[in-house]
Amino acid sequence: MIKPAVKLGLIGLGRISKIHLKCITKVKEAELAAVCDIDKKQLERVSQEYGVKGFWDYKELVDYPGVEAVIILTPPETHFEIVEYVLKANKDVFCEKPLAITNTEARAMQKLAAKKKGVFQVGFTERYNEGFAIVPRMIEDGLIGTPFMMRSKRDIPAQFVKDIDWIRDSKRGGGPLAECLIHDIDLARWFLKSEVVAVTASSYQAVFEYFDNVLVLLEFENGALASLSSSWTLSSRSQWCAFCELLGTEGSIEVKNPPQGWVEVNSAKPVETSYPFSVHNKSGSGLNNVMLDLPHYSFKSGAYINQLRDFINCILKGKTPLAGINEGVAAMKVVEAALQSIAKNSKIQLS
Repeated sequence: MIKPAVKLGLIGLGRISKIHLKCITKVKEAELAAVCDIDKKQLERVSQEYGVKGFWDYKELVDYPGVEAVIILTPPETHFEIVEYVLKANKDVFCEKPLAITNTEARAMQKLAAKKKGVFQVGFTERYNEGFAIVPRMIEDGLIGTPFMMRSKRDIPAQFVKDIDWIRDSKRGGGPLAECLIHDIDLARWFLKSEVVAVTASSYQAVFEYFDNVLVLLEFENGALASLSSSWTLSSRSQWCAFCELLGTEGSIEVKNPPQGWVEVNSAKPVETSYPFSVHNKSGSGLNNVMLDLPHYSFKSGAYINQLRDFINCILKGKTPLAGINEGVAAMKVVEAALQSIAKNSKIQLS
């Protein structure tokens, strides 16, 4: 017997909603039932385009009987209020990162979610990116030995954020730290399989009214380190770029996203297992290089559509998402510590 599609309500029709809306149309187990936004012109346009109910008040969307699960794409400063209402309505939740604007709010969500039986997924899209998603398998296969250091950068042109007030302001849940580097904080925890015990961060204000460049050093319980950076002041001629390098006792892995994407493995061990890569070539003495094109925004195999499929699959089969509320809370704790480190100009120890 074929199960009916999960009926989704989407709150927040900003820039990122375009990708989420297209993904919904590509997943047969998902059905868009309603949308919500405070911009009535945008709301009318999208509701008519997709032929669904449109609500100005998010509570009306959540209460609408045609909605079974809710996707929250609003600015982070609104997340707690909306998530609280959705959870009390006993509906499944997908919430874009960052989970909240403070660790206190994130932990309060976690307590509420623990009392419910539904699915709670956080938008750590990079976990569903083909390049990053294969890294834990490579580690388990022993290609790089024990990972002990991660280095990453996540840079975007200034023009990409210049017209969005909240996204530049860390106090409202944005900024290069909460909006960008939170992905790398999550990846570091995932790859290194350990919790952060100390955070040191520095920032620089180059263009905008808030800091727009940030550098973060993470120390982990198992002794591993992570150095993460993000700049929001690239020139208009530049393309956004995400790069990550993971060092291990027996090799290394590099992952890079647009404009050209690849995964490169340098290992003393031969790659004997099969990976879903487009090119696999060997050079040197036992040195293996594996490279591929990363379909991040593809609506066949890209990160966003993989993320949605996980959400729907968890709802239909009662599973736990790859990026759940616990991951969202852990990352938010590190973000808050980094903001404290910047403010105090000192290392912050985490309990």
